[in-house]
Amino acid sequence: MFNSIVSAFLMYSRIPMPKVEWKEENRRYSLAFFPLIGIFIGIAETLWRIVCSRLSFGNIVFSAVFTVIPVLITGGIHLDGFCDVSDAHASYGDKQKKLEIMKDSHIGAFALIRLAVYLIVYTAFVS
Repeated sequence: MFNSIVSAFLMYSRIPMPKVEWKEENRRYSLAFFPLIGIFIGIAETLWRIVCSRLSFGNIVFSAVFTVIPVLITGGIHLDGFCDVSDAHASYGDKQKKLEIMKDSHIGAFALIRLAVYLIVYTAFVS
């Protein structure tokens, strides 16, 4: 189980972890431990809120950093997937074309636009 926890953090976070051998046996239950990364993000955001309250930081500073905390902890893997899907969805191509677009490592214009809108709206809701 420990190796599955470590594998989950190695795959979907930038939190330093001990190295484990990259094999199926060690990753078998890693999906079940993804919520732990969310808990870590929640703790970091709560600590940020406390710091902002104690130091009387403004709402814009709080909201901007609060929005960036999950990106820093996860390395943006969730946003990468969001951008891939956005580009594929905006292509209006057939299934094969959409799958090719999702495999492409480059960001397209539609993904960039949707990412910017997402981050602006998320920051606004946090504020």
